[in-house]
Amino acid sequence: DRVGNYGPSLFSGAQGAGVATAQSRTSDTYGDLTTVGPSCTVNISASGRLLVGISCKITTSSSADGGMMAYDSTGSNAFEPIDATALVYFPSQTDAFLQASGVTPYEGLTPGVTTITAKYKTVNGTNSATFANRVIWALPF
Repeated sequence: DRVGNYGPSLFSGAQGAGVATAQSRTSDTYGDLTTVGPSCTVNISASGRLLVGISCKITTSSSADGGMMAYDSTGSNAFEPIDATALVYFPSQTDAFLQASGVTPYEGLTPGVTTITAKYKTVNGTNSATFANRVIWALPF
């Protein structure tokens, strides 16, 4: 029985959150939308390993700019959002959108409580990008 033998012990520390509301940003530096987040708080175990997943719908107002969703972290493990772990959408047409997800594994983290919060930016900062159906989750393992 896969669920009985693996599910509860493997996923017992998982946390996640979501925000459905569509909100826009024009800046080319990472920051918050009007409704901050979503965010989740997990307890990193002695293994120092963590999976972080993000998902959202990104819509752009122009083919000359794109949108990016990443995340930062506070607590026992603090880091800034980076493009390398971001969802990126840079369309070739106006009013195009993409619904996507991404997962990043981490190891060597410091054990303890860590909060992960979604952050947003546009690629060039010249036009707006709208972010909806925003989800973040984290799984220490």
